[in-house]
Amino acid sequence: SDCRQWFGMVLHERRSRASTNQQLNFEGTMFEQNVDSNTRDNRPNHYKDDSENDHEKSGISDFEAAASIAKAIMGAGSFALPWAFSNMGYIAGPIFMFVLMLCSINSLDLLVQCSRMTSVRYSSIASASTTGLSEEDSPKKSSTRSSSSQPLSYVDVARSIFGQTGARLTYGASISASMGVCGSYLLFVAANLRSLFFGDEEDLGLSQANIIVLILPFAVALSSVRDMKAFAFASCLGDVSVVLGMLVVLVYGLLYHSENFGKDCIAVGSIDTMPLATGAIGYLFLIHFLSLPIESSMAQPERFQSVAQKTFGACGVVSGIFGVIGYLLFGNETQQIVLLNVQGSIFVSAVKLLLCIDLLLTYPVVMRPSIVIVEQSLSTIVGLPKTAASKTSTLSVPWSVHIATCTLLGICAALASIFVPAFGLLSGLVGGVSQTFLAFVLPPLMFACQHHSSKNVVDFVKRMDTRGKVLVVSGVVLILWTAVTTWNELS
Repeated sequence: SDCRQWFGMVLHERRSRASTNQQLNFEGTMFEQNVDSNTRDNRPNHYKDDSENDHEKSGISDFEAAASIAKAIMGAGSFALPWAFSNMGYIAGPIFMFVLMLCSINSLDLLVQCSRMTSVRYSSIASASTTGLSEEDSPKKSSTRSSSSQPLSYVDVARSIFGQTGARLTYGASISASMGVCGSYLLFVAANLRSLFFGDEEDLGLSQANIIVLILPFAVALSSVRDMKAFAFASCLGDVSVVLGMLVVLVYGLLYHSENFGKDCIAVGSIDTMPLATGAIGYLFLIHFLSLPIESSMAQPERFQSVAQKTFGACGVVSGIFGVIGYLLFGNETQQIVLLNVQGSIFVSAVKLLLCIDLLLTYPVVMRPSIVIVEQSLSTIVGLPKTAASKTSTLSVPWSVHIATCTLLGICAALASIFVPAFGLLSGLVGGVSQTFLAFVLPPLMFACQHHSSKNVVDFVKRMDTRGKVLVVSGVVLILWTAVTTWNELS
């Protein structure tokens, strides 16, 4: 009977191979579904071939996931922490950062749960479609994302729960965050290049805005590269440059400013300047729009939350120590990019230049999601085709359209950096508004909507748990507080 069962299974596989890789279009998202996936996945491991078992075990390790999360947190924004603590205080600043980290981890947990439930729902619909059963009659699956599930983006999850309105809100927040982050990169590079090569603007007639215009074509050219694998080495370069930059700041400060250590420094800042620090800290730790791809690529995605907690903790300790010591060393003279407080040797200049190169190479990686979003919108408007048999549904837009999109978004990022000509203010505005909305407002609302189907707003709010209410209220307050304070500071 075992032999007959085995031969029957082999025959069934051979007959069904011709009908594999069918595509299911659900609410605008493309999913590729193998017709006999349920039969194949439910077989014992000894009935599967080696390639199938190796595929199930594929994925990044916990260490690689932690490295990716750390890279998303630690970056150019780390050099604004001393300035942020100068506005909030060397006691109040680390306390607020710790509280914000806890809230961020909790909201990240809600977002990942929403993503997994959405993935299970899509898988159930795909299974029901291929087997001819209704979604209710299809086999129930666990809430853990299966290894064969297609990875979902933040926009996919929002569309599934809130429809096109949720997708548009997420699109807008994601694009504004991407524009703001890329604008802050241009601002960081321009400020450091000016200090290295151009000195005072009176010397050569080059202001910070002029330098941004000069480096914009290079950034646009890099963002036009469609294969992101070309920038894979930038991750290693970024880690090295950030660590070297921190060491340079601390060593320089201890050598030349140790006699003024802690002089005129405040423990708790003014209520008027605190919002400037909240956004700068949020710029580091509110990385929700970057987290779902990391979670879905893990070999053991159920361990993501544990890995995230440990990584957030380690990055928080390193960033907190650097921010406090940097502020105590430079005091009231702490600049929005603390690297600008450092002057001197060729090594210092080399580290600054290395950071500039790293950010220019990171620019296309951060800009890429916005480029895809805009090109998808253009495809809907003018009817551009999608590439056949594409698992990622990328668009075969003409090269001229692609260049125009990269140029338009680059100009928007440059305008943001010129309109808000201070790195701390721009990064704080992005972290305090766009990233806070994606981190503290949307995840609790999506989680509550998935678990409570009531359409009455009052009843919906009552059904939200305490954690969700605290996160939403805190997010709205931070958004308004940061926006108003930044506007007043610019005025």
